Amino acid sequence: MENTTTSPYKSTSQALGIIGFVLGILTLLISFLPCVGVMAIVFGIVAIVLSTTALIISIQHHQSKLFATIGLILALLGCAIAGLQYFVLAKIAKNIPNQYQEELPYIIDRDTIFAEPDNDDAAYEYQDTLVPNNATK
Repeated sequence: MENTTTSPYKSTSQALGIIGFVLGILTLLISFLPCVGVMAIVFGIVAIVLSTTALIISIQHHQSKLFATIGLILALLGCAIAGLQYFVLAKIAKNIPNQYQEELPYIIDRDTIFAEPDNDDAAYEYQDTLVPNNATK
């Protein structure tokens, strides 16, 4: 005879564990995509919460912990990869203005570039549209 008091907990822990497992796989897969991988943190947080809840219920009621454990590991791994990608991209983006400041001493004057030519044969010279950086300050 089956104990009916653990039956709802068994189905709840299994459902949460499977959902956490699927979201953990999704987190891990998305975390490897360049520039979009940071969005995996959203799925990862949901997967961590669901897998942890399923794991706690499973431990308290002596149920199977397989999907909840694997889902939690995959979600943590995916969040770690996505977080690493975020910090690397932030570091690169922070260094871009300083790195190219010496290499690009001129900025483009958009009014001159997009202005209508005075005559049909007039050709734009790119050098005429450049303004030194210190002139705009």
